[in-house]
Amino acid sequence: MEYISTDLLKEGMTVAKDVHSQSQMLLLPAGTELSASKIRTLITWGVRRIFIEATEDLEATQNIIKQKEADNIIDTMFIHNPNNDFIHSLKMAAARNLRRKMSEEL
Repeated sequence: MEYISTDLLKEGMTVAKDVHSQSQMLLLPAGTELSASKIRTLITWGVRRIFIEATEDLEATQNIIKQKEADNIIDTMFIHNPNNDFIHSLKMAAARNLRRKMSEEL
């Protein structure tokens, strides 16, 4: 089970826990397979995150997000350095190290 942003929801994912509105109205029960209209409903009701059943696709999506976060951190660290081979090598090594640490946290 994973707790993910509604921005990352895809058709075919399965809801792991009941989803309620802020007023506690049941929007989607656990076990519901998501469709485009159900995802739009969640977004319309202001739901930001839900629990879904974990799949390999979800893990791949999370890895991509973690890589982008790591790349942004590294780019920020080296923002004032000139682009040359040495700085590029440092950035690549730092990014590999940061991605490894972030993946260990999963």
